[in-house]
Amino acid sequence: MKAWLLDLNVENRGIALWLKKPNGQVEKMHVDYYPRFYVYSKNLYELKRALRYHDCVEDVKTLDKYVNINHKRKKKVIEVKVNVRDFKRTVRDVVSLENSAVFNIDIPLSQMFLYDNNLFPLAFGDYTKKNGHLNLKLADSQDQIDYTLPDFRILHLDADIGASYIVPSLNDPIRKLKVTLNEEDITIDGATEVDKLIALSDTVRKLDPDIIYSNSGDNFLFPYLVARASYHGLNGSLTLSRNNYSLEKCQMILSGDSHYFSYGIVYYRAPSQFYLTGRLHLDKVAGHFWSGGLEGIIEVARVSFIPIQRLTRITIGGALQAIQMYNAIKNDILIPPVKRNAECFKPALTLLEADKGGFIFEPKIGIFDDVHEFDFTSMYPTLMKEYNISPETLLCKCCPNSSRIVPQIKFRICEKRVGIVPISLKTVLEKRLQYKRLIKAKNPNSEVYAKRQRALKWILVVCFGYMGFRNARFGRVEGHQAVTAYSRELLLRAAEIARKKKLHVLHGIVDSLWLQDEDEYTDNSIDKYVEYCEEIEQETKIPMDYDGCYKFIVFLPTQANPEIGTLNHYYGVFKNGKMKVRGIELRRHDAPKIVKDAQSEMIDYFAKHANNSFEFKQLVPKVYNKVLKKYIDKIRNRDYNPEDLLITTRITRYPHQYKNNSRQAIAAKQLTNLGIEIHPGQKVRYIITNANSKTPINRVLVSHLLKHSSRCDVEEYTKLLKRAFRNLVPYKVDMI
Repeated sequence: MKAWLLDLNVENRGIALWLKKPNGQVEKMHVDYYPRFYVYSKNLYELKRALRYHDCVEDVKTLDKYVNINHKRKKKVIEVKVNVRDFKRTVRDVVSLENSAVFNIDIPLSQMFLYDNNLFPLAFGDYTKKNGHLNLKLADSQDQIDYTLPDFRILHLDADIGASYIVPSLNDPIRKLKVTLNEEDITIDGATEVDKLIALSDTVRKLDPDIIYSNSGDNFLFPYLVARASYHGLNGSLTLSRNNYSLEKCQMILSGDSHYFSYGIVYYRAPSQFYLTGRLHLDKVAGHFWSGGLEGIIEVARVSFIPIQRLTRITIGGALQAIQMYNAIKNDILIPPVKRNAECFKPALTLLEADKGGFIFEPKIGIFDDVHEFDFTSMYPTLMKEYNISPETLLCKCCPNSSRIVPQIKFRICEKRVGIVPISLKTVLEKRLQYKRLIKAKNPNSEVYAKRQRALKWILVVCFGYMGFRNARFGRVEGHQAVTAYSRELLLRAAEIARKKKLHVLHGIVDSLWLQDEDEYTDNSIDKYVEYCEEIEQETKIPMDYDGCYKFIVFLPTQANPEIGTLNHYYGVFKNGKMKVRGIELRRHDAPKIVKDAQSEMIDYFAKHANNSFEFKQLVPKVYNKVLKKYIDKIRNRDYNPEDLLITTRITRYPHQYKNNSRQAIAAKQLTNLGIEIHPGQKVRYIITNANSKTPINRVLVSHLLKHSSRCDVEEYTKLLKRAFRNLVPYKVDMI
């Protein structure tokens, strides 16, 4: 049967594959599957004999594997083949034994099935069964750029709830249910709530979608539907799955905290997740890959071997780790349940030299004309791939005379084998580079390629930080240090070559340079910059892109000291009209919409009427009078929508744990007073009502209490608007 692999799930004694055929039909195929894990022990013979008598074990055998990623030789281990249904129980029994180490035990079974069959989500091929097992002939590969996808039937699900209070609860009745398929809206409005719930199951069954989109389906909508069905005794009748599996049984309750840290930010995760069978439930509020849309999610699922529903609910680092696990398995490297690559002992001077981070040129403050921007393409991941930086290749003992020496910190890199990290990054790097080239060539599918490369970018973004992450199975601090050492060397080398070509460095951040040409501008000067990129790539092995020439760019000072430039606060307008903005209110998630709109209009005014720094300075008073004053008048005359004033902030702790009355703390406490449970990592939205009130609760108003007639603190919002203007001008303005 020729088809795409839409989804898969563990079922009975095997795996259920949901295959979407070219004619649009979805067919289920059940195949037998016996997952395997591995045990290393000094008493292999006795352990092997004991495992043979375990009632859940199908087979045991002795194999040679790498017990540690740093080992150069394989060791004898026991491979234990188990029934799917009893896998976890068997693992628990073996883990409890003394003097044994267990490996490959915490990979989700559906993902392990994909690994074992070299299969990935939405892979197209000929799927058949032979003696109960999958017999597969793939006509697809992860490396493909122009792969075909089926025509999905996508349904959007939402509910209109008759809330008793401001925020709906699980006890509130359903007013209406709404489903949208192919832009056609269907309203489910039965006589009773029971009728609505039964009609929902019937409608989904009739429309037969492949994907169901929800907004906060995991956190509220699906738990709410399950609660209403339970209230009416319809638990088994409410189903959204293709095999009529009840929605209640599709719920996975997560253990542990409802929040986690990632790159210094606290994120919230829903306590439950709903995985449908035969269909994909994609919660638009959950997950990290929505920047690339459905195309981006599918792309990452294909390269990471993660089923699509699970991919949208894990961290970006989880996707990277899945790729590394696949390559570890294919290279006979066993995967420990916890990280085993501790940092090596180093003298204090070596630590001081190694822990420096990327190199930065302090920016020149001001407005500059004809500035050229250059970027190393995916610098850190490309460094790992090109220079073979991986936990097992650094400081290796098999290459004491290695010619590969990390600059400054003098770490040796193995010359005999390619590391697991470079192997894992290869496909992602090459595919993203191909997508970017096709986009530049204005390929007819450029819009799709842009979404895919945007999603792949996130894997490359985290690969550097993940190298130093304490829980990363294939991480190592020395790898983190080696990458930054190479990056410092490369940026300094790029600046040195630039000076030889009479290009003056205005600013540089880790992998980017802003240069001004000391020669007079000519129509043919573009060749000079292309040659510069080619020379850099030839010397460093890292591709460099020429992003273009700004007609003007503004590097901004810090708020604390106008003499010191900020590293990542700047904006500029390219000569083709494209704008680039970093670090200011327009890019900040916590800035209210009215402030973003004002700043966007100010930048647009500069972009349209200024061609150089001189004209920019002439326009500053006009922007103040024509744009800024207009928005200030809106605030003073109360000519605004209160929702445009909302400030969005992520809370970092539970409301009762805040000791100071910060604005987000007050907003979180207001939500608690309304009976709304709020966790670290969740966002609160509020307007400033009276910033200087002696009663803290009156200083802000949370969005749930917002009305069209709600009033704001005029002076406070005027300050925010003036600050947005001041952050666009790199010098003191008398009128502020």
